Amino acid sequence: MASGLFFSLALVALLAASAQANRALLQSKGSVEWFPFYGACLNKTADNRIILSGEVTETAVADGVRACFKIELNGNCPVTVAGKPNVCCEGYKGLAANVYKFEVLMKDGCRNSIPNAGDKDDGPMIIRSNGEQEYLALNYESFTTPSGKVYQKARFTGLDLFADQPGVDGAQVCFTMNKRFPACLGLSNLCYNSGATCQGDVTLIESDKLPRPESKHACCPITDKKCPDRVTCPAPNYVPKPNWDRIDGATVEECCNPQYCPQRFGPPSACGDDYKPRPGFDTIFGGSRDDCCLPKTCADHQVVCADAPFVTPKPDYNTIIGKTPQQCCDYKYCPAFVPSCPAGWTPLPGYETLKGDTVAECCRELTCQDNLPNGCGEFGEPLPNFDTIKGDTLEECCVPKQEQKFPFPYCRCEGSYSRAAAERGDAASGDDFLTGDLVVGGQNLPYRLTPSTEQPTPTLTYTEYCFDLWYLGATPAANPRNITQFCAAQTSLYRVEFLSKPECDKTDFTAVYYRPAYTGDAVAYPLGVEDQDDFAADGVTPIYNDVIDPETGASFKIARAAMKAVKIDAYVQKALGTSVFEQVTAPTGAGQPPADAGSICLRLKTSATACSNLRDFCGSEYYFYKSAAPVGEEKAVRCEWALMESSNQRCCPV
Repeated sequence: MASGLFFSLALVALLAASAQANRALLQSKGSVEWFPFYGACLNKTADNRIILSGEVTETAVADGVRACFKIELNGNCPVTVAGKPNVCCEGYKGLAANVYKFEVLMKDGCRNSIPNAGDKDDGPMIIRSNGEQEYLALNYESFTTPSGKVYQKARFTGLDLFADQPGVDGAQVCFTMNKRFPACLGLSNLCYNSGATCQGDVTLIESDKLPRPESKHACCPITDKKCPDRVTCPAPNYVPKPNWDRIDGATVEECCNPQYCPQRFGPPSACGDDYKPRPGFDTIFGGSRDDCCLPKTCADHQVVCADAPFVTPKPDYNTIIGKTPQQCCDYKYCPAFVPSCPAGWTPLPGYETLKGDTVAECCRELTCQDNLPNGCGEFGEPLPNFDTIKGDTLEECCVPKQEQKFPFPYCRCEGSYSRAAAERGDAASGDDFLTGDLVVGGQNLPYRLTPSTEQPTPTLTYTEYCFDLWYLGATPAANPRNITQFCAAQTSLYRVEFLSKPECDKTDFTAVYYRPAYTGDAVAYPLGVEDQDDFAADGVTPIYNDVIDPETGASFKIARAAMKAVKIDAYVQKALGTSVFEQVTAPTGAGQPPADAGSICLRLKTSATACSNLRDFCGSEYYFYKSAAPVGEEKAVRCEWALMESSNQRCCPV
């Protein structure tokens, strides 16, 4: 549409409708100190119908940068201002609110930087939203304010926009900034206040060509400065509000949204399992766990301190950072309840970390081992269970030395032997055991060894002689200090000692064990053998035991080498993983026959040795009760042996 035609139609309509009317003046005469310097201006954007939206685009073109300012219709402008008709919103005399001119306040050095190119593409132009466009006229004005200050303006005329015509809402005013003026290239360089969108430096002005006083620059909305022109949102605690470039704001609160922990860090669950949101989490400026969260305390984790009085919450349980009982609870041990053990008692092992609140739980009575760490010395020998007996004197803990008894095995075996017993022909052992005494009850040790009914088994290299092992069942000791009860409670057979002649060496024989129900092809488990061949320092002279002949009271000596030991329990444990007597079921009830516990067999080498047969192995003056065998009984084989438990060899049935 041609600008002349458009203006003529508007002028005719206006003249016909209001030739004699006086416009209600909203302005005063003269100029003012602020852009656009017209004293009549009603420049509040919200009061005007046709306004600049604040939306501005800049596009690089061949000759420089082309800028376009968008125009929109304000449907919310007031019909009156200060009680008077608002012609800038409603128009006047039937003529809709209109815009004729677009003005830009420029920096002093930017005059002539905008080409006035007529109808060329880079010239000033109004482009309506319906596609119609017209070139605009451009002139520069040097304006002096009442105070004498001079400003430069670029004025684009010929817009001819009326609010009731199509294509106004969304129309654009465009012009080009010439690259030959680099200091003025771009709106931030061109406009007086250096705004990126020229906020406050651009305005629309209604037509001033109508008969006065109907118009005189009464409507000149100044595009308000928006948030980007006035405010910088302080990062990271604030970010611009959505569409902040359309918000008329001048403060951080008006233009920016605060970024609290939920926005920057995340929801409370982001604190994790070991942290909790700080109080006021939703209004704390923060973007990290340290900013927004606190470590959880024992109370937060609901740590349970159970097992009172030994485990209780620490005094500052509610504020301690922790999640485990070790972090949150006080552990009280024996020292807290029993600071010291009474006389005659000593702390139990682990006393410092032992749960207990009584002397019995935290301490133990001193034993003979504690009070007599060097043993019994010259006084005698330790009692059985020396390490558990409560005592602190030699008399309480030890057995006085005695002369060794004559009866084999010359140990301090339980029981007594007197000359009267010898005269009666009683057994030569404190155990009072006879070969036929194989019934349960009253025994000194719960196992016996008897000659086997099996015939000797000869081979090319040895002859095997077997002895049957019997088990009568162990009886727990009510009083371990009672030696009789102690012996009856033993469940392991440490060794068997045979009385032999010194000339028979341990290299002359071996020993094996057969499980119960022995047969000739049963598995033979090797046992250990040894000599009691103690010698003097010269390595030649045997060491003798001093013994007393109970018949004569005379003393005599017997070489220790006369005794041969067969070691049993350790070897059976190693081979079978169990002790000898764990393999059999013990009989119950007095008078019952014993259980078969297998066989112990001597294998005497058949080569020329000092003991190639059982007579040579056993037959010797050293074992006889009297000094020599009865005449005529030289061929009788009389073997003598003793079974011994492992702890102190006081239980030794012969």
